[in-house]
Amino acid sequence: MNFKTLFNKYIYILNTFKKELEVFDFRMDQLKEIGKTIQEDKTTFSYEFTKFRLTIPKNLKPSHTMPRGVEKITITLSVDDKIAVKRFNNSHVEDPFLNLDNFNITLNCESNHYSSWHLDRHIMNRKDGDGENLHPIYHMTYGGHYMESKQVEGEDVYGKSLIVRAPRLMHPPLELILGLDFIFRHYISRKNLPLLDHQPYIKLVECIKKEIWFPFALALTKNYCTNIDIDNKRYTFDDYFVKRVIGHNPPEPEATIKA
Repeated sequence: MNFKTLFNKYIYILNTFKKELEVFDFRMDQLKEIGKTIQEDKTTFSYEFTKFRLTIPKNLKPSHTMPRGVEKITITLSVDDKIAVKRFNNSHVEDPFLNLDNFNITLNCESNHYSSWHLDRHIMNRKDGDGENLHPIYHMTYGGHYMESKQVEGEDVYGKSLIVRAPRLMHPPLELILGLDFIFRHYISRKNLPLLDHQPYIKLVECIKKEIWFPFALALTKNYCTNIDIDNKRYTFDDYFVKRVIGHNPPEPEATIKA
């Protein structure tokens, strides 16, 4: 997969639905600028962006939104530094990301209400072993640093809501294309965005998922079987990644031997 070619195709497909996306203040120009940062070789690809915003108008906001009186909702997808992915080599399963730091989806509205989902790639020191709580390498958690930063001493910012940075729900990793698809499918009705039923778009997203979610899914499966053969091909595994997917943090082999 040539990622730059795929990304340009992604821009072309979304541009076909430019009129529908403009309702959500979608920035095609920003997407094109991100495309200019793409770097790739035979084993990796990377690109850079900081924040990508879109807006859900009041009349199209998700059902059961609370408080009921909120106006339009601004959704921001952000990440620290660049996103770097290791290409799946179709035989050896390992962590598909080289860099994914503070991937956040934040929601804001003009009435000063906040919401945030944090997708973490949690790197642990193997000397520490398992933590006090379950901590899968890729997980989605509600709240996080963004909502914590909105707290004001002596003021009850979140009213009667109780916000706890748990559970950390295991979730396949996301990058920009998969992150935007996540937002589209969770916050925008299909009837308001026909892009979501457009077969070229669906196939392109599936192509990215095969590069990133397939090794994640194989690693998850490997925790519960000895060997995995698919289409007459046997896969080998990074055993540490396999365990980190479900939240374990096994020590280095040397540490085990010394013990």
